[in-house]
Amino acid sequence: MRNVVEGLWKKAIAGLLAVVVATAYLPVSVMATVPQQVVDAETAGSDVAEPENTAENPETVSADTLVPDEDVQEEPEDSEEAVIEPEGVMDTEDASIPAPDETYNSNNVWSDTLIITANKTVKLRNLVKDNTGSASSPIKICGNVNVNLVIEGDVVLRGNSYLISAGIEVEEGATVNIYGLPGSTLTVTGGKYGAGIGGIGYGDADASNDKAGNINIYSGTITATAGTGGGAGIGSGQHSSASNITIYGGNIKAIGTDGGAGIGSGYGTSGNSNVVKVGDYDGGNIRISGGIVRAAAVDYNFDDFNFSDTSTWYATVSETS
Repeated sequence: MRNVVEGLWKKAIAGLLAVVVATAYLPVSVMATVPQQVVDAETAGSDVAEPENTAENPETVSADTLVPDEDVQEEPEDSEEAVIEPEGVMDTEDASIPAPDETYNSNNVWSDTLIITANKTVKLRNLVKDNTGSASSPIKICGNVNVNLVIEGDVVLRGNSYLISAGIEVEEGATVNIYGLPGSTLTVTGGKYGAGIGGIGYGDADASNDKAGNINIYSGTITATAGTGGGAGIGSGQHSSASNITIYGGNIKAIGTDGGAGIGSGYGTSGNSNVVKVGDYDGGNIRISGGIVRAAAVDYNFDDFNFSDTSTWYATVSETS
């Protein structure tokens, strides 16, 4: 009996020792849970000790300095804000072009003269307006207004060669802004004494003759030719002064006739018909800041001009008998 009791006692002691030894090798986190101290970054004092970098307490890295794993591909953030176009503006590769208030095309061409007396944007799309008879300028911009002309496709405007007129008439005080959509062409020709784009002309030399209005060209392929009698391609007609002419871009060809400038003023004398003096009319303030611009007082052959070969001088050679 004594031997049985001693055996049971030894087994109990051995089991107790096994529990103690096993507990000694448990991880610290299992043996006890230590509450983590939370420190407010704004209120922490200098007496708050930084934890040491040990195997049991590895270095703490802030979120700002973490380097993502190379295998993890993060989508880059789009740093550009969404661009919201203002109302009434069409975006093109050439310029921001105002949206039209009204549009004319080959099936909707005005009769005689399109007279514009208010601030607006007019689009011209694939049309031909060749004024004859009693019609003078195809387009006339009157008063102290600011008008945008938007060109789409191929547009041709011709003033009446028998009446005092321009291709696009811009009265003194008015402003026209011309925008050509990509691939568009504008071919405009003045009428009697008038500019292609700008003012009409006058048969009598008089210092009180009205000036042409302001002309701004932003884009497009444009050929502007004066009519008969001494107008400028872009600017004023005969016996008249130009105002402000600004070209920001586009491919521009401007041809004067009978002594008128390619860009500037038409042919003119001052005082009265007894005084014959060329150049007394003001060519205006001309500013060209972009685009390709070719201008001359005659229709030069700009593409293949060779000074030594007179047959190449002009785009159109008149045949004489």
